[in-house]
Amino acid sequence: MSDFTEAELTVMLRGLYAIKHQRDDLDKAYKKGSQPVRDWLDLHPGDFLRDGETGIVAKYQERNGPEDMDVIGLAQERPELCIDLAKRGCLRLDNGVWKALQGKTAAALDAAGFLMSGKGSVALLIEKEEA
Repeated sequence: MSDFTEAELTVMLRGLYAIKHQRDDLDKAYKKGSQPVRDWLDLHPGDFLRDGETGIVAKYQERNGPEDMDVIGLAQERPELCIDLAKRGCLRLDNGVWKALQGKTAAALDAAGFLMSGKGSVALLIEKEEA
């Protein structure tokens, strides 16, 4: 719970609105400014750039993506386990693939009746009202 009153929060909105737009502008500038560094690193795999005077280094950091599962193999070899995992919410719909299949396969048409709304989220919007 917030320690601020509604009036105090209302006063803060102007500054938050300005900060949000500064952040967006800085993000665009960073992406544009860092592109030549990315281009150089792409041409020199495993290498890095270093400013000896400041000690600032630019390099790529490997990051693992989310784990994936061979659901087709699982369903073929262990259908009961596949069903159990699906019931527990471990197997989710790939919405991009699902949308690509719409109107193209009978399976997509048959499965459409089983769609349900997913858990949503909320986003804080601080924006200026249209005059």
